[in-house]
Amino acid sequence: DFSLWSTLMSAVEWNKKEELVAEQALKHLRNYSPLLEAYCQTPKSQLTLMLRVQDFCYDNMNFMKVFQKIVLLLYKSKYKTLN
Repeated sequence: DFSLWSTLMSAVEWNKKEELVAEQALKHLRNYSPLLEAYCQTPKSQLTLMLRVQDFCYDNMNFMKVFQKIVLLLYKSKYKTLN
């Protein structure tokens, strides 16, 4: 279980407009990407996080269009710290 993701996402009052949710979510997650990275040091924990993100987006339809951008943000954050 990856309760950190649930905690981060429940800490925000999300906008009702889908087009604004994407921007809001990316800004929020950009701030916390170092924390998520610290918890995702193994391939198994990275996969667990991706599954939690996917479940969250499926359960909250306003996030479906931002799913790919969230994954890309987390990937770029991880890649940036490796260089």
